Amino acid sequence: MNRWAPLLAALGVVGALAGCGGSGGKTVKVTAQTVPIKVVDLGAKGVTPGDMYVFDSDVVDADGGKKVGHVYGMQTAITVKKDREIVQANITYRFDDGSSLTIGGLGEYPLGDIGLFKNKPFERPIVGGTGTYAGATGTDTTVRLADGRYQHTFHIQG
Repeated sequence: MNRWAPLLAALGVVGALAGCGGSGGKTVKVTAQTVPIKVVDLGAKGVTPGDMYVFDSDVVDADGGKKVGHVYGMQTAITVKKDREIVQANITYRFDDGSSLTIGGLGEYPLGDIGLFKNKPFERPIVGGTGTYAGATGTDTTVRLADGRYQHTFHIQG
């Protein structure tokens, strides 16, 4: 039996499942609802390296309807350039069946805005998982939509 079948059925991801490169890989698409981001301003006042952005939100299936889990995350400013911040991510998606995927890697925030650049894909590594996703690797491509939601495409291996 396909090791991803129980979770994919629980997620109700109709039409969002497709094989990806390599054997045993799957693609799963979900959307995080509007994500309220809390700013932890560390060091000097204003945007500086070390500032943290903490968030959590419901996650719905690719069609944007059925809740399938929750996302918990933190991004830390690593460097500030003239028009952007480079942030390091630590994000965990916990699905309703108890399984999870954890993401790392870099993203970019435009100065004067909190959250990734809109409509720009960021690919980050899947650094692990639990439950159905135990041993998972691969990538998460994240796009911040114009309405503030985040669309995630997990290319899962392992």
